[in-house]
Amino acid sequence: MSTEARLEALVDKKFILSELAGIFLDAHEFIASLRSSNQSQQIQLGEEVNNHLAPDSLGPLVRNQLKDAFAVVAESQRALKMRFGHGVL
Repeated sequence: MSTEARLEALVDKKFILSELAGIFLDAHEFIASLRSSNQSQQIQLGEEVNNHLAPDSLGPLVRNQLKDAFAVVAESQRALKMRFGHGVL
């Protein structure tokens, strides 16, 4: 099941608001896009393909956007742990 489908299921079950799901999905897509672009560049350079992206290789705007996206992910994880894991996950 895709991330988008999982978020839609949470909205359908009224666990999260659709606006919040949209923010989560935007963050996920941004991170996935950077990862994909980085891996494409690794392939073109003949490097080993991995998930490591050096923040120093990014411009200041993209680096700030990435920080914001990770903050959204971290906040969503905290909220879901509190909602479903009673803070123990």
